Amino acid sequence: MPETAVADAATAWRAAGVSVVPTRLDGSKAPMGTWKKYITDLPTEQDVAAWFGQGHPGLGLVCGQVSGGLEMLELEGRAVAGGQLDRLIEMVTAAGLDEVWTRLTRTGYVEWTPSGGMHLLYRLADAPVPGNQKLARRPAADDELTTDEQSVRADRPDVVFWRVLAETRGEGGYVVVAPSHGPVHPSGEAWTIVAGQPGTVPTISGDEREQLFRLVRLLDEHPTPPDPVAATVPGPFAAPARPTGPDGHLSPGDALEAVDWGDQLLLGGAGWHRVAGQPGSYSTWRRPGKNLGISATTGTDPARDRLYVFSSSTPFETETPYTKFGAYAQLHHDGDHKAAAQQLQRLGYGTPPAAAASTFATGPFAAPGALTPPPGLTTPTTADPATPTGFKTTLIRRSQLRHLPRVAPLIHSALSLRVSAVLVGATGLGKTFVALSWACSIATGTPWLGNPVEQLKTLYVVGEGASGLDARVTAWEENCGARVDDDDLVFSVKPDSLSNPHTWQDMREQALDLGCRFVILDTFSSLAPDADETKDAATITRRLSDLQAGIDGTALLIHHPGWGDSGRTRGGYQLEANVDEVIVLSGEKDSDLLEMTRKKVKEGAAGETQWLRRKEAFDSVIIEAANAKDADEPVSDRIYDLLQRTPNARFSVPQLVTELEIKHRSTALRAVEKLVAQGLATAQGSDGRKTYGLSQHARQAGPFTAPGGRK
Repeated sequence: MPETAVADAATAWRAAGVSVVPTRLDGSKAPMGTWKKYITDLPTEQDVAAWFGQGHPGLGLVCGQVSGGLEMLELEGRAVAGGQLDRLIEMVTAAGLDEVWTRLTRTGYVEWTPSGGMHLLYRLADAPVPGNQKLARRPAADDELTTDEQSVRADRPDVVFWRVLAETRGEGGYVVVAPSHGPVHPSGEAWTIVAGQPGTVPTISGDEREQLFRLVRLLDEHPTPPDPVAATVPGPFAAPARPTGPDGHLSPGDALEAVDWGDQLLLGGAGWHRVAGQPGSYSTWRRPGKNLGISATTGTDPARDRLYVFSSSTPFETETPYTKFGAYAQLHHDGDHKAAAQQLQRLGYGTPPAAAASTFATGPFAAPGALTPPPGLTTPTTADPATPTGFKTTLIRRSQLRHLPRVAPLIHSALSLRVSAVLVGATGLGKTFVALSWACSIATGTPWLGNPVEQLKTLYVVGEGASGLDARVTAWEENCGARVDDDDLVFSVKPDSLSNPHTWQDMREQALDLGCRFVILDTFSSLAPDADETKDAATITRRLSDLQAGIDGTALLIHHPGWGDSGRTRGGYQLEANVDEVIVLSGEKDSDLLEMTRKKVKEGAAGETQWLRRKEAFDSVIIEAANAKDADEPVSDRIYDLLQRTPNARFSVPQLVTELEIKHRSTALRAVEKLVAQGLATAQGSDGRKTYGLSQHARQAGPFTAPGGRK
């Protein structure tokens, strides 16, 4: 490779209006130095010459508006090796998108990465470039697990870790390109061009991009969301549909499961065209009135064949799973399930229950024969197909308890998954920095201070404005060497008050639409300024719990401590009693150290403590791990100063806590015992009644010096 190859490529990209930056040489593939400026401003020719003129081996491109609408689509090496690229090409042909694919791959710009992945670079002609997106994932193979993941798997064999198959780099994103080589990648290998040349990329339309991305998303192996329109008992704990009831009854909806999607009752009768696939297998579909692309899929879920629609120009909700009965009801009865079931019965679908059965005896949770109708009530000859409502939908059989979602670690040693929780901390202590570090770690799957996390899309709801969020997220990214993608972490700024029940409903719906299973509400007082923190505590915690259940994840409320008691949540006792977990942040005055205590835990022992440190870095603040010794040091200094000022006095631990406003008795005890061990203080009395005073050695040493540099 010529010595000037990277510099020549950088010059060509810059001449084409693309923002270029140098990369680090530590194998991290991250940009070198402070590069955020070049998300909005192109570097000068002098910048490019200074960065690459001496043979720097790593070149990165900044995507988005600054580079004329540049975006990169990547198929990871594991996707190429696993056959997903071949599958994508087959779907492209079936969908009639050959011309777009040819423009991208033969007359456009394509490169291979050192790990065997493929980069496609292009510009969008008529639409803004969104942020980075993950389009497809699959479960990690055993030999792909990291040491931390293997440790988690040893304790929880059922946990699934995910690996990205396809993703993009868009607005605010960055990609390493050819001919970068050497220490840029951990392998030392180079990025190589397959088609095209630096600075020359094709242009596609926003519609062409969307058609292609629909196909790429079909490679995704992530579990599908719950079916909201299945013809079964509603609610999160409904049992799966059965072929027959306990008395041999087959419902019309269940009977329809045997019908192919291409039947006249379903998509075939509504003018839909099967693009690829066979009856009873995975198939792609195109809506009526469309000549190219994919509008929907069926057969992606082996547990139950469901329809997923991507196009908004249909009777169906997009990205929503429909059973065959749900699709039939939507196509022919405007979503009316009762009318759909009655019509299917008239067409001969389903079998009625035994003649002696009644709606009382065949309800979803009633034992056969256990109930009889009240006197005077006529027993119908067929079961009422109407969906049950009210209290009946909350009933759960003993056997169903085994199938309820389990509580599991979300952040090991810090927070659980599938809980409602409150994070408590005083104003100015740094609780938002802690919560935001949780959000970024969970959204990206990055361990939090060494603790493994469950990667989940995250919604962060802010009540006090968003002006400082970019700097805080950027600081986290720079410190952790990870990037937060648009799809992974979404912010909501100053929504309507949490006192309004519609706000909770809208929040739940948006979280479900975004796929977010971790929601942070920061803070109670700013998001519900009109609420009474005492009188409304029970209502707020109930809505928090409902939100948690609705997203099958974790809902975290950030709040302030009680007046005069930093370890208790301010307001009604229900703010602690009615949630699953309570985490308390506390710290000493004029200290950057924080003590984080799990005061209440859903599953497991409470009381676990971690020490954290706020550290100014990257033009903001980051959270680092600390330990108890770090916390004791400044407290020991304060106690020592007190003893120096009052050399003839003696103090008990409670007196030290009161005199110096130390938050925790345990901190004061450790700190003063450390002084005793250093020979700077003496202890008198038995345990529980000890008093402490200045030692003779410390008196002789003078008031301003002490071992260890204490002054």
